[in-house]
Amino acid sequence: MMSSLKTLEARAFERDGFQVVRGLCPPELREALSSASRQHLNPLLGPVEYEADRGYPGSPDSRKARGGDTPRRLLNACTRDEGFRDWSTGELVGDRLRGLFARNEPLLSQSHHNCVMTKHPGYSSATLWHQDIRYWSFDRPELISVWLALGAETAKNGALKVIPGTHQVELDRGRFD
Repeated sequence: MMSSLKTLEARAFERDGFQVVRGLCPPELREALSSASRQHLNPLLGPVEYEADRGYPGSPDSRKARGGDTPRRLLNACTRDEGFRDWSTGELVGDRLRGLFARNEPLLSQSHHNCVMTKHPGYSSATLWHQDIRYWSFDRPELISVWLALGAETAKNGALKVIPGTHQVELDRGRFD
């Protein structure tokens, strides 16, 4: 039964390009990661990426502008707290990834989006439609982003939206953002 379920999930992932898995992080660990993130925001512990440095819609014009010190990402999440590394390399996530990467053992990239994305009222920018692969410079496309919501995600506060099947569409880099 478990093998056929993994096969169905892998087929759906190949077709849609994403998988939503609720409960993949135990509530006590999610709260611990959320707490660690809040502690790294006040006082702010670098490395950090600021909204003003990205220039996305809704971000402050500069670091000197009002809200210019709003953090967008706490970088290097896996070295900030062992819980981030334990979750991302642990059995629950690892077993899922092994089911999707039938031919390869999954590896954790420390280079891009190894971060805690933050949302702050008033100064956080919108993240426009994109494909994550656009940001990466890997030779092979066997890449999967794993996203964990540490709090409630709604359309009003900027929850992640996905469009099934668009991972198979090749678009010119200029078509994004």
